Amino acid sequence: MSNIGLLVLDVSIEPVDSVLEEDSFRITWKEEGAGEPVSFVSRIEGRIERILKDWDNARDLMEIGQILFRFIEGGEEIRFLSRVLERARLVRKKVLIYLRACREVADWPFELVADHGVFLALNDIHLVRRVSDRGSESKPIASKEKINLLFMATDYIGKDSGLMYGKEEEKVKKICEIFPIEMDVIDTGHLQGLQDRLEKKYYDIVHITGHGSIQGETPVFYMNDISGGSKTVNPEKFWEGALIENPPQVLFLSGCRTGQLTKIDKTKDIESFAKLMVDQYKLPVVLGWGREINDVLAIYCAEMIYEVIGQQLSMLNAVQNARIFMIKKREEHLKESARLIPHGWHLLRLYSNGLPFSPFLKGGKIKKTEKKEEEP
Repeated sequence: MSNIGLLVLDVSIEPVDSVLEEDSFRITWKEEGAGEPVSFVSRIEGRIERILKDWDNARDLMEIGQILFRFIEGGEEIRFLSRVLERARLVRKKVLIYLRACREVADWPFELVADHGVFLALNDIHLVRRVSDRGSESKPIASKEKINLLFMATDYIGKDSGLMYGKEEEKVKKICEIFPIEMDVIDTGHLQGLQDRLEKKYYDIVHITGHGSIQGETPVFYMNDISGGSKTVNPEKFWEGALIENPPQVLFLSGCRTGQLTKIDKTKDIESFAKLMVDQYKLPVVLGWGREINDVLAIYCAEMIYEVIGQQLSMLNAVQNARIFMIKKREEHLKESARLIPHGWHLLRLYSNGLPFSPFLKGGKIKKTEKKEEEP
């Protein structure tokens, strides 16, 4: 299974190079194995432009999702995505959309895209932020009887940081005890510890949980130094100081803003940590968060991702189910507590080099069959 059972689309968004068509973008759709691309110009202006430029402060996520759908859809005369979705539903397939977005719109929350009051990423589509084509000609990585997961929490602030990394580790470990996922944990939280471990063993997935941010003009991840103090690590240091030894298939940077592109001015941006790890350091798949993420939701997300992977499904299925699970658990919290938890499911971003998606695990043995759902 390598993107099998999916209709695969590639959509690129580029600015129209014309003073007369300012705030206009050329949308080009290409269906894998189909005919010629479909291309048209879509314009953003007025109230719509203001909403999208301030999307992270919006209260109505559905409104943003429907705006984004109309933006990439092509209007009533084209209806490209609608027609593909109709065809996919008839044959009971989902649609994999590889998004290649220009810098002007790359930070927009396309994961929210919605039609007729339904968020498509929760059922009909898998949206992947395509960074390069480096892996597109490669064969999917063969499924295994067992996979290796390396988990590390970095929390230089200590007990007052707000991170619930102990609970996250506990929940992920329980999932791994059910399925054939061998989980190792690094307790040090520093780069040298990560390097030492990767020198000795290959891991299919490396999961780092901690604090992400933007420092100056660089995305950073806050880690511990050897003495227990704070150390900021940029993508280059992260690669050269650890991952270069034995890079994983998947890196999950579970920290705030690890998937956020930050604009400096009209011509300059700060790329996200996650995207740079795919673009410059050639990792096949990286997960990150597009803004600040509530720690409770991040834990539920991690729990569900590894549970779905354990059920012999792909990262696409894992991400989609994690989005649904975050919504469900948030609603439960709102019923039980006065504490407001903001939405976070749409902030999870999946970056890829085009390597076909396939299940990590072969069908077969599961260690146990019983799992109790617990609260963080």
